[in-house]
Amino acid sequence: MEKKALVAEIVFTGDQWLSPGVVVVKGDKIESVGKEVPSSLSESQVFRFPGKLLIPGGVNSHSHGFQILLRGVADLARNFRDWVDRFLYPLVLQLDESTLYWGSLLAFSEMALCGVTTVGEFYYIHNEKGSFRRLGNRLANQVIQAARDVGLRIVLLRTIYNRQEKEGQKRFFEPLEESLEFLRELRREWEKDPFVSVLPAPHSLHGATEEAIQASAEVAKEWQGKFHIHLAEEKHDIAFSQKLYGTTPLRALEKMGVLGRELVIVHGCHLEEEEIAMLGEAGGGLAYNPYSNMALGDGITKLKSFVERGVTVSLGTDGACANNRVDLFSEMRLAEYLQRVSRFEMNVLSPVWAEKGDSYGIFSMATALGGENLSLSVGRLAPGFFADLVLLDLSSLSFSPTYGGNPQVLYHQLLYSVCYEKAVTHVMVGGNWVVKEGRLCRMSEGEVKREVEQRVKHFQLSQG
Repeated sequence: MEKKALVAEIVFTGDQWLSPGVVVVKGDKIESVGKEVPSSLSESQVFRFPGKLLIPGGVNSHSHGFQILLRGVADLARNFRDWVDRFLYPLVLQLDESTLYWGSLLAFSEMALCGVTTVGEFYYIHNEKGSFRRLGNRLANQVIQAARDVGLRIVLLRTIYNRQEKEGQKRFFEPLEESLEFLRELRREWEKDPFVSVLPAPHSLHGATEEAIQASAEVAKEWQGKFHIHLAEEKHDIAFSQKLYGTTPLRALEKMGVLGRELVIVHGCHLEEEEIAMLGEAGGGLAYNPYSNMALGDGITKLKSFVERGVTVSLGTDGACANNRVDLFSEMRLAEYLQRVSRFEMNVLSPVWAEKGDSYGIFSMATALGGENLSLSVGRLAPGFFADLVLLDLSSLSFSPTYGGNPQVLYHQLLYSVCYEKAVTHVMVGGNWVVKEGRLCRMSEGEVKREVEQRVKHFQLSQG
């Protein structure tokens, strides 16, 4: 099995700093992390990166990649419902198989260039354009293939969507038994590929029935993994839950018997403090999307409370049409700053993490905690973890001044100042280079742009 050593001026493992640092990769995993190159390696197996900072790859725990095709189009929506009805559904109804692939490829390419190595793709377009004929996993496979063509690791969060009211939802809808069989088929199809995994995702309280949510939880237990569900994203979700279940969203899940370690809620903007405590006590997780929540006017999640209560908090970019970017690491900055705005104080999250013995908790939300919420050993530079890592150019102006490479200064720059899109020079996923010298290794960025432009020019999307 191929072995190589990566030597960087500074290595940040996620919980310690090494200068210089050496990461030894064997096959697709990390074998060791230290300060010395093993004597057993020849010089041809050693790759040196002077002037570079090596960090764990970003783990984007919540994405709707294809939605990037609405970027620049949907920004005049008046509210969340207007955005869905006037922009998202028209896109969904026009989206063909090829455009789905290239749109996903665009999103994943941009993620790679910004230092993302793993994406949790919450995917829900299952049926054929026009006829709404059920296609099983044909479209999901296009999305998985797009991630693999870029070189990313992907967790396909295959959505169970067995409620429908509106025309656009006809592309999402599947009867529960069929949906569960398609879910299992997709997992079997990709189970030998170490870069692809599959988890269940009942879409939401309004998209999935109680039976569908309970079935998803059972599958997650069977697979010793997680299931993800949109929950309490906007105020409308609270009213819907009260009308349908007579209680608040998380309490509705508790009544269903699915509040446990397998549960990862997405957004959680409008949970009560007691519900947050319930989620933490149950060992559940939160996939938090601050830019998207802000762009859609959803509200500000009480992130400090989630951390205090022991909820596993990870970060996601959601749909790029909401925040217009897929720069995961910038979500760290906004996660902290939104707490400052809502609480009228500075430095909110770091002290809470420090009390829990994690001085680097905010960074972990974009890396290792994303791995936990996606049931993968990613997001940390440690033996046994996948060799998913990123090299940053310390000469980038957004790293200046470094105060002599002071670790505390560098850490805060990673959180608050670094322009990742410019600073990222190399990205490795599973021991393979995906980005070198700031360029995609497997495809031309120009080709991606041309293919996308060609496919969307006839789309009819409201801009009024």
